[in-house]
Amino acid sequence: MKLYGKVIQISILLVLSLMALCHLSGCDLDCSNNADVRLGEIRFDNPDFLPFKGGEQFTFLNTLGDELVFFDSKIYDKKNIRMGMISLCYNPPFGSSQTFYDTEFNSLSYQSQNDSAFINYLYRIDNESIIPTTDTDTVLFDFINMGLNVIEPDISHTYFINYIVSDRGNTLDPITIANNTFTRIINDTTINGNFYPNLYCPNNRPGFFYSTTYGIVLFYYKDDWWHLKR
Repeated sequence: MKLYGKVIQISILLVLSLMALCHLSGCDLDCSNNADVRLGEIRFDNPDFLPFKGGEQFTFLNTLGDELVFFDSKIYDKKNIRMGMISLCYNPPFGSSQTFYDTEFNSLSYQSQNDSAFINYLYRIDNESIIPTTDTDTVLFDFINMGLNVIEPDISHTYFINYIVSDRGNTLDPITIANNTFTRIINDTTINGNFYPNLYCPNNRPGFFYSTTYGIVLFYYKDDWWHLKR
């Protein structure tokens, strides 16, 4: 009986492997199955774009030398890279059965000591098709959402970027990559004596500047610019 059970397990693994191979080679998936089929995992194409894993602390200085410290927010408690899911096709009603990949998903939040400012990073893998019905609807890309939210007594400010980090070799719809036109990339910049080869900032409201090595390195807050203490 034990041998028979092992044979069954091996057979199941072979079937799943063949299905994954079939998808990667371009053949159609059977979306009429009544059970979920997990094809495997998909990792970030450019993991170095977001250098943090959670638990970090950042100190910023303004022009007067005042310090503002940001620490990992315990409100969200999302320190580690987690797994999301990319659904390739489904058997209606939605959610009854799906063929999918597990994917990386990183969401981090850092708050200032006085809780008046927050730095947020969301890095994940997404699919162009919101409701995929076949494997041909699978057009994956990696994107990051980064933002600074400032809460002041008289007014609040929100600066953010949605940026396509990698098209994973796919041809993306112009609408998908349109957000990249709202991001400005500044090369070879020195801030407070610190050199940065590339900085990303919102094109229309440059309220913060992002480095793939250090995260947000400069932002506007309380009528002053604050730079990262390195």
